[in-house]
Amino acid sequence: MLCGWCIYERLNSYADDMILLTPSWSAMQQILELLEKNCITHSILCNTKKTVRMVFNPKCVSKVVSLTFPPFTPCGVKLKFVTNFKYLGHIIKGDMQRYITKFIKSGF
Repeated sequence: MLCGWCIYERLNSYADDMILLTPSWSAMQQILELLEKNCITHSILCNTKKTVRMVFNPKCVSKVVSLTFPPFTPCGVKLKFVTNFKYLGHIIKGDMQRYITKFIKSGF
């Protein structure tokens, strides 16, 4: 629960590495706006050169709502779109829906 409304997000972090998982583009935009506000409040910088965005498609193809999404622009910087990235030594791929579901449920 953030600011009186529920986003249904998942934040996983270790030291200064973080993964934000949300069920929708709009939820992610809200989380990024909240992150940006908190960074400003606490004089923290996000390394937008190392920050990327990735979409995990649903298992059921009929539930795909869009193949393209507007870019996220925290701190006015357009985030790079990727199909995989490295997090804590693990390669995360966009076709890993089962892994992501397990990751969320386990509380990684």
